[in-house]
Amino acid sequence: MRKYKNILSDIIQDKSNWTDLKLELSKYNIDNRVAEDMDAFHEVLADSNFVLHYGGFAEAEKHKRIPKELQLAAEEEPLIFNKAFYFISREEIDFDDPRIVDIVMIKYLAAKPVTDWLINAIG
Repeated sequence: MRKYKNILSDIIQDKSNWTDLKLELSKYNIDNRVAEDMDAFHEVLADSNFVLHYGGFAEAEKHKRIPKELQLAAEEEPLIFNKAFYFISREEIDFDDPRIVDIVMIKYLAAKPVTDWLINAIG
């Protein structure tokens, strides 16, 4: 029985490594997409609704080193150094507000262009 537990543990460990690898590749794809099409990236970040509700990406942990092919682009767009891309609405929301569905939809629609861009970048 112990032998099977070790095999199961190895399978779980391999799966988590695969997930980590997949996340790293996704981030690498986003960085490349930012470098290739910086104007479109800046356009979605400058969307007035996104800026109003989210203000931009939240501070994220930074990579100390990045691939050589991204270094020039990172000088122009420092977000390439981010280990992750995420944004948070900092507004207080009263969940008892009868307009809560409308408020959530407004937030969703404000985030949609940026989210769509990131999803397309992941490929």
